Amino acid sequence: MNVHYMSPFAIQFSQSFGIRWYGLSYLAGFLTGYIIITWLSKNKLSPIPTEKVADLISYLAFGTMIGGRLGYCVFYAPDLLFSLDWVSLGPLKVPLWSALAVWKGGMASHGGIIGLGVASVLFARKYKIKVLHILDLATFGGAIAIFYGRIANFINGELYGRVCENKCFYPLKFPEEMSRWMSVEGYSESLKSLYSVVKGIGPLTLPSGTQLNPDSIQWNQWISTNSMYNIRVYVDFIKQKVADGHQEITQALSLVLFDRHPSQLYQAFGEGLFVFVVLILVWRKARKPGVVASVWCVTYALMRILGEQFRMPDAQIGYQFLGLTRGQVLSLAQLVFGIALLAFVSNRKNKKIGGWGQVSS
Repeated sequence: MNVHYMSPFAIQFSQSFGIRWYGLSYLAGFLTGYIIITWLSKNKLSPIPTEKVADLISYLAFGTMIGGRLGYCVFYAPDLLFSLDWVSLGPLKVPLWSALAVWKGGMASHGGIIGLGVASVLFARKYKIKVLHILDLATFGGAIAIFYGRIANFINGELYGRVCENKCFYPLKFPEEMSRWMSVEGYSESLKSLYSVVKGIGPLTLPSGTQLNPDSIQWNQWISTNSMYNIRVYVDFIKQKVADGHQEITQALSLVLFDRHPSQLYQAFGEGLFVFVVLILVWRKARKPGVVASVWCVTYALMRILGEQFRMPDAQIGYQFLGLTRGQVLSLAQLVFGIALLAFVSNRKNKKIGGWGQVSS
C-alpha cells in the first residue's frame, strides 16, 4: 500500500491550525540565504557590508512572497484579482480581496523570481551596490530554498506527478488527486469509483445537522447533478482519515487512486539541489557581476522544463500548446532571458567578484 500520508503540520494545535512545513521551508530558505551571503561578505567576496545582509534578506523575503502570490494570480488564477472572499470576524463577515487569501494556497515560483528581481533592484539602488551583483547574491543564496520548498510540496502531497505508465522510481498514490476529480471535467468515472471507499465510511453529519449516508444510486446522482458540496464532505473526511493513518480507509482508497511519479522529489533535487551545486562550482572562481544570476536562470529553467515532464499540470489550466504545461512555457521564457543576460554580462567590462575557492582555511 503506497498511499501518501504525511501531515502538513510540523506542530499542530488544532485540526486546521499549527506550524506548517511549507512555512518552515520559507523560513529555512531565508535563513540559509542569510548564512551564505554573510559568509561571502565576511570573507571579502562581496562588497555588501555584513550589517546590511539582514536588510537584503528582508527585501528578498517580501519580494519573493508578494511576487509569488501575485504571480500565481496573474499566471494561474486571474479570477482572484477580480473577486472577493468573505472572512468571518466573530459574528461579522467582512469582504477581503481574494488575492490576499493566501491561507487557501497559491504561490507561483516564476512570480517569486520576478519579485526577487524587483527587490534586488530596490535594494541595490538604496545602498549603491551593483544590481547585477545583488542578483548574484539573491540567486546564489536562494537556490537551495527551492529544494526546501519542493520537499514541503511533497509533504503536503500537492503538485503531484503524472501517472506512471511503466515502472517509476518510488511510485505513490496521492489523496489530493480527489480534488482534481471534483474541479475538472472528465473525471466522473473516477468519482464514481470513489463510492467503494464511501460505502465503508457510513453516515456523516453536516454542520447544519443534516446526515449524509448515500447509496450508490444517490452518489452517482450527486455526480451527475454536480452536487460537489456533499461529495467534498466525504473527500475531506477521507483525506483527514488517511492523514491520521486510518488503515481500512487508506487501503480502500489505494484501490481507487493511480500510481504517480513523486515529481516533487524530482524537482527538489533537480531545480533545487543540482542547480545549487552548479552555482557553487561556477562561483569557485571570481565572476563578472550577473554571471551567477544568468547561470541560475538558465539551469533552473532547464531543470524546471525537465521536471514538469513528470508533473501534472494545474487542474484549472491543463496542458498548453505542444503539450507543454504553464510552468514549462514560463520556463522557456526564462531560459531565453537567462541566455540573453549571460551574453550581455559576459561582454561588459566589469571587475570580477567572488571566488570562494580562493579563500584560505
